[in-house]
Amino acid sequence: MNKKVVISVDSAAVVSLAILMLSVYTYSISTASGTGNAMATGIGNSSHQLSINITNPPTQNQTILTNFITINGTTSASGGSGIKEVEVLVNKIPSNNNVTSAYKLAIPIAQGNWSKWSFPIVLQQTGLYLVKARVTDIAGNQNTSNVIIHFPDYIYKKRVALVENTFTYAAYRSGGFYNFYQKYSNKDINNKTITTDLNLLKNRPIPHGPFPYYAHPTYLDIPYYDYFQMVQNHVKNKDPFVTHLTDVDVHEGKIFQHDGRNAYDVLFLFHNEYETQAEYNNLRQFVSNGGTIVFTDGNVLFAEVSYDKANDSITLVKGHYWKIDGKGATPSVGERWFNENREWMGSNFFDVSSWEPVKFKNDAFNYTHEEEQYVTNPQAKIMLNFGAYNVPAKYPRQFHNVTIAVYKMNYIAGRVINLSIWGHTVDTNQAFLKYFDNIILPLALGPPVNSTQYIDKFSNADGTVHITVSATSPSGAVVNYLLPFSGIGSKFIPVCTPPSGSTFPIGKTMVKCVATDKLDNKSDTATFIVNVTEEPCVSYDINTNIINVMCKTNLSKINESINNGTILEKQAHGVWILNSIIYVRPRGELTINRTDTSWLKITNHTSNSNDANYILISGKARIDGVKITSWDPSSNSVIRQNLRGSISRPYILINNSSGSTNISNSEIAFLGLALDPLKYGLSYNSGQSGGSTIANNTFHDMSAGLLSDSVGSFTIKNNKYYNNSIYGIDVNKSSNDKISNNLLKSSHVSILIGDDSMNNHVYSNTITNSTFGIYIAGSKPRNNLVENNQLSGVHYPIISDGVNNIGKNNNVSNR
Repeated sequence: MNKKVVISVDSAAVVSLAILMLSVYTYSISTASGTGNAMATGIGNSSHQLSINITNPPTQNQTILTNFITINGTTSASGGSGIKEVEVLVNKIPSNNNVTSAYKLAIPIAQGNWSKWSFPIVLQQTGLYLVKARVTDIAGNQNTSNVIIHFPDYIYKKRVALVENTFTYAAYRSGGFYNFYQKYSNKDINNKTITTDLNLLKNRPIPHGPFPYYAHPTYLDIPYYDYFQMVQNHVKNKDPFVTHLTDVDVHEGKIFQHDGRNAYDVLFLFHNEYETQAEYNNLRQFVSNGGTIVFTDGNVLFAEVSYDKANDSITLVKGHYWKIDGKGATPSVGERWFNENREWMGSNFFDVSSWEPVKFKNDAFNYTHEEEQYVTNPQAKIMLNFGAYNVPAKYPRQFHNVTIAVYKMNYIAGRVINLSIWGHTVDTNQAFLKYFDNIILPLALGPPVNSTQYIDKFSNADGTVHITVSATSPSGAVVNYLLPFSGIGSKFIPVCTPPSGSTFPIGKTMVKCVATDKLDNKSDTATFIVNVTEEPCVSYDINTNIINVMCKTNLSKINESINNGTILEKQAHGVWILNSIIYVRPRGELTINRTDTSWLKITNHTSNSNDANYILISGKARIDGVKITSWDPSSNSVIRQNLRGSISRPYILINNSSGSTNISNSEIAFLGLALDPLKYGLSYNSGQSGGSTIANNTFHDMSAGLLSDSVGSFTIKNNKYYNNSIYGIDVNKSSNDKISNNLLKSSHVSILIGDDSMNNHVYSNTITNSTFGIYIAGSKPRNNLVENNQLSGVHYPIISDGVNNIGKNNNVSNR
């Protein structure tokens, strides 16, 4: 007769149900000596061979990251006596109240067959445990083996990915980039185009496994891979959610979810010297979205390559002092994204040869100069300055008195942590390993999560345990939970439906777990409810000073949710003062219009007047009939710019957006600085904001009235642009824009069409008092039509480079 016992959910079970882990982990016993695959010494008749084979974990003091594990092992016997049983003892260290646990019977692979066995354990407390296994044969001989395991009082719950530098491996393999560099870089080529040996720079296959390195082409190797494994193991000791990615995965956008959110919380990069433009953009967007990138090596993001998926190969584009075009290879820049790296990563490559005698005053890790980064962004926070000195005088001035340092830096909603040195050269240095474990990893992974922290996530109403989480998408949320404790001696792992790691829809879902002991004809059941609540429309992060918008809203609704005048202050007559950052997430939509707003004043950060607040739109937005400017509360006025354009001021950035941002009937003014195109004032960058309409507005006193980069099909009409220091309208890598009936004056360049822009129509605009009127710049723009424009008082009225760009019926006068 079956005996059914309903599992009672006490506080221990509550902890075991906590949302801590994705799945159950399985371990095998290790010997007391700490060596895997060993045989313990038998007790009894020495003519009998009785052993326990140990396979995993390979060392003592194994850290486990879940309170439910299964110990596995194998046994063998010879000498005429079969195995009677295997028993396991689990003792807390130190033992609770000096009480020693008793041996309990393990589970054979089949009845009477002890060649393989298992023993599930549920740990109700954190700390150290001694796990001892004992095998007994029919004749009474015994053998024992043990292992110490550690269930820590915290774990991290970040989603982590390590990015293998496969593009760099392809560049460094023998018969590739560096053979070309060695052949030509040290010769006086007088800027001539090289047309020979281009095969060394083109279609170089990505290796999958050991490959001949250019510096030692006679044997196979995977440089830096030991370092990759070391970092991976150290991260896994603190956080179980670790994924292995490659440059190709990042290039293809696999670090994002379908809705544009980050699929991971933290990325670790290595010697990722070569990137595609798509991979570079995705890494920057990952940080913009709120992710953390840890650069564990120097010389990163240095040169651009293209990737051929069909051939799984790369070709040099630009960087490492060369570029390739249709004619051949010509000398070019060293660091491909020098300004961009400084802006969001915070450092640049310390371009001083490794054989130079550069020294370090604070050489904490016994490090020798190889390839490093030096800090170039003043917003970077120095954590460990290595004190570089002794740079030879022949190197440029910027490499003297540089700061080579471990640093961290915030960028938009995320942050960068950079070791700045070639970490793989000190991967056995104990001081470095301690610094990495005790400083870098806790900083990267965030505050630890105590194993009892989740008790408040549950309630015992009606005898049912509830797990409550917020939705992360319209389909609900992925919920992870530990399996409940079974009352039949923990011999069998419960099977739960839906399983841990499933996507639970918004609302309440019952989970049923069943454990069955077929030999003893017993079973246990447990049920609990997973409650997925609606994602909050608006939230405020005090650490980053960011208001996150995840739905359709406006300033009044944000104010109701935040209810803090120091963050968003409502004044009379529709005037608002924004003392924080507004981040419209990919699913969000922000409306700023005359229904509740007349003037939005955006301040610089109150704790640092040089740190600007801003509006970042990665979703959708509509601005209509309002005024938006910077604001300085101390002077009770807008923030005016200096001649260099270097004063930090708030800005509006539409970046990698999921939809359009339309602006109409508004005045946008006194925003932005000249040092970064994405902070010019009003900037559109990539994403799905193509098709946006900007009409009947006035844009003035900014670095650029409008910057558009990699966004097409704009309609820009009936606007006024004046006193914008660099550009009125700046369009790059954009197509099919219609720019018409705008009045532009007093800009260095009124309308710029540049960098792969094509099929744009610029017509019926009035341009006065500019240095450059309409400038189609560079060799890449093509098939752009400029017609029926009125230009007066313009030093260079119309300049057209590129291919098949047409100008007609334009009226130019000197008045």
